[in-house]
Amino acid sequence: MAITAEQLEQLIQRLTPKTPKRHFTHCTARFGGTRSHEAVEDFIASADFYKDTEEIADANALSGLSILLQGDAFTWWMGVKSTITTWENAKKAIRDEFAPRPPAHRIYQIIFETKQDANTPTGLFIAQKRALLAQVTPPDSESRQLDFLYGLLRQEIKDKIPRTSIATFYELLAKARDVEGTLQERKKEKVRPNDENGRNRCKASRTTDSRTQQCCSGGEQYKL
Repeated sequence: MAITAEQLEQLIQRLTPKTPKRHFTHCTARFGGTRSHEAVEDFIASADFYKDTEEIADANALSGLSILLQGDAFTWWMGVKSTITTWENAKKAIRDEFAPRPPAHRIYQIIFETKQDANTPTGLFIAQKRALLAQVTPPDSESRQLDFLYGLLRQEIKDKIPRTSIATFYELLAKARDVEGTLQERKKEKVRPNDENGRNRCKASRTTDSRTQQCCSGGEQYKL
């Protein structure tokens, strides 16, 4: 029996397996409305990665976004979701509401408010400042960023690493790790002074006889 083209198309559609719809059901990322650039970017990065990995369509991502939102963020989304039509628009709306980008002059002000202290590793200090610089639009060149941040480093680092000796942050961090390692070793040596024979000796010690030393702080004796 002959069939029409329309009937053939319908038959093909019935026999073709349907691709299951994917959602955020098993995504573990959550956002409660913390007004912080780091918190917002961390959430968006996690949700973005899950969406791409699971190949979730924009329409399904938008309908399931409420699963990932809590507290103030959930309340806000319920009020605006009808105006959001794409995933990119959703991410922009979240950023604009919970972590609006400060003007460039304010970002620079925050950067220059603090210098590196003796307890902050150079790698961590640079990472924190570069996270702020990443918010400047258009972005500064790496050389210009180095100029900004080099002046904020602790003096001990700058004394050992001239600005003219580095062209990238990679070079700065590699040299800074070496300098910090040396400084740490010197600090340990000052804490544990050695006697003329290379043995560690308590500074607060006294001689009890010609052959025995006694530590005044703990009373521990040892032979010379």
